[in-house]
Amino acid sequence: VPGGSLDAFPQKKTKPVLRSKVQDSKKMARGYRQSAPNPVLVGLSWHSDTPELGGPKSLAPSAAARLIGNTEATYVSLQYDPKPDHLELLSSAGLDRWICDPTVDPLVDMDRAAAQLTAMDFVVTISNTTAHTAGALGIPTALLVPRYTGRFWYWFRGQNQSSWYPSVHLYESDENGNWDTVLVEIAERIDNLT
Repeated sequence: VPGGSLDAFPQKKTKPVLRSKVQDSKKMARGYRQSAPNPVLVGLSWHSDTPELGGPKSLAPSAAARLIGNTEATYVSLQYDPKPDHLELLSSAGLDRWICDPTVDPLVDMDRAAAQLTAMDFVVTISNTTAHTAGALGIPTALLVPRYTGRFWYWFRGQNQSSWYPSVHLYESDENGNWDTVLVEIAERIDNLT
């Protein structure tokens, strides 16, 4: 921490440090909105395969499905290397409001993944590359961070806002590692966009 204190971080809003290809982003947003009934686009990344820490920091697909089912927005998968059974569950929850774009793979083309992120009105993600990229692009983001195991030092405890990315709001799991309560808050934020 600069100067040994969180107070040493600049408090003013800073410009995003990354930019995506604007034309690609606009084209994606237009295509996604044409294929779904609700024009509000919410990007979702829910799973980590990281050994030992992946489980505690991942959002169960069933919880992600409840979030989709409880809101009216259109959801776009931002998940790298998604598991087929996860996609099937989330697709059934969102019906015509769930988009999984096979032309985007952040493990292969980060420029295209950044353009997809920029097309989103809001992002819900666990602690992974999606969180950092969305934050660096300045996309409004709900970041799910585990209370204990799987929480990285740079998501400082006791803070709701990321010190690194002004657009990223932190939501902490409960004592048992569940995000049910904060998902209700996040759903309300999403509903306010629709």
